Amino acid sequence: MKYDDIIQGIKNERIAAAVSAAAELYLSSGISSAKMTDIAEQAQIGVASLYRYFGTKQLFTVKVGAHIWKTTMKQLEPVYSSEAYLAMSGMDQVATLLNMFYVLLEEHRPFLRFLSEFESFVVREQLGVAQLTEYESCSLNMLPVMTAAIRKGAADGTIRPDLDPTVFYYTVTDSLLSMCEKFVWGNLPNTEDPTRNRQAMDMAIGMFLSYIRP
Repeated sequence: MKYDDIIQGIKNERIAAAVSAAAELYLSSGISSAKMTDIAEQAQIGVASLYRYFGTKQLFTVKVGAHIWKTTMKQLEPVYSSEAYLAMSGMDQVATLLNMFYVLLEEHRPFLRFLSEFESFVVREQLGVAQLTEYESCSLNMLPVMTAAIRKGAADGTIRPDLDPTVFYYTVTDSLLSMCEKFVWGNLPNTEDPTRNRQAMDMAIGMFLSYIRP
């Protein structure tokens, strides 16, 4: 193995360790509370190396955000890769995908809190579209899955054939994630009651499913 390859391998390992350490801190204590020195200490690398690898905390946080998206969605992959899911009608597949938002709300609350804080971070730091390319790509990783379900539904007659999969995906994702992010804090007006929150989710998902029926 060439010397340059060895050095690059070490660098990649350090980058991965830093991103993993930051993801853990961001999910447990938030973006604002996690200092670069804390991340460097947990990753067991020098803080100067963090800035050398990533440039700024802003760019580093985008990288970490993409990692958090990928790892969280990976945990949900069995839902839509099972034989039972693949045997469903298109409509039932879409319903299953929408029901994943219940799983996020019940089992991935730190992820939802991170999304909420990350959105504020992007606005506060005035990050542009070009800086968010990797994060945006990761946030769209479920689009092909939803598109396949909608097209299957259009073919088997369970979903209206004129439905635009991309528009539907953006609409349901923006709406349901916003609801989940609001509910997860529990200290905002009208979010204290878990039963009411569940009913609101039921209503929203029900309306989306009613809209796509032929």
